[in-house]
Amino acid sequence: MLAVSIEENASPQALMAAADAFRTWSGQLAASLEEHGVASGRARSLAHLCVSAAEGAVAMCRAQRSIDPLDDVAAELTALLQAATEDPEMRHTVHNRG
Repeated sequence: MLAVSIEENASPQALMAAADAFRTWSGQLAASLEEHGVASGRARSLAHLCVSAAEGAVAMCRAQRSIDPLDDVAAELTALLQAATEDPEMRHTVHNRG
């Protein structure tokens, strides 16, 4: 989806499909996090982080011809999500939107 999203000549339909895919992925992950006790705002923020990190890692993997960035992102996100779902103090929004 990242490739479509940053393509300068992408059609409006392609951009809409990419946006819908990002919203769907983020929404499904946020809903799952909420089911595991994560506060709604924190779940949404973590879901955006996960989707963004995964898409960025894929881009890096392609450029570097290596799966190392994806492996690193997967390990870090796994630890973060495990903490967010298991540690009551990590279940609430960490950032402050101005």
